[in-house]
Amino acid sequence: MSDLKAKQQLRIRKMWVDALRSGEYTQCTGRLRRNERFCCLGVLADLFVKEGQGKWESWSDPYEDRRYRMDGLDGTLSPKIAGWVGLKSSGGYIDKARYDNESESLFAMNDVDGMNFDEIADVIESEPDGLFGRPSISDEILKG
Repeated sequence: MSDLKAKQQLRIRKMWVDALRSGEYTQCTGRLRRNERFCCLGVLADLFVKEGQGKWESWSDPYEDRRYRMDGLDGTLSPKIAGWVGLKSSGGYIDKARYDNESESLFAMNDVDGMNFDEIADVIESEPDGLFGRPSISDEILKG
């Protein structure tokens, strides 16, 4: 991986963590985005849009609120968005055996465990095994 791409991924991770903590986003479950509410992965997808990398597609379901999807997906990230930030999987899976939590993915922390955005931001920032490929924020700090 080039240094430029590594620095870009680190910048995006920080932007994602900051957005989760900002209070700008209201949390939802079950979908990346429902009306103007987002899951933790939906916040990342929204940043992808704000950076000019993609756009939301709006659609209605007669049994639910207005929903949005990107690249045809509304419940998980596309591989393109996951790769943009360096996630190893579209659902934000982690190596459960090495993480002291019941959940094994960011989407489960958001949708099943009811963790709030601040708590999920802490998990992302801690870079549990399996969540990201290289680079890591801690590697950059050590280089610094």
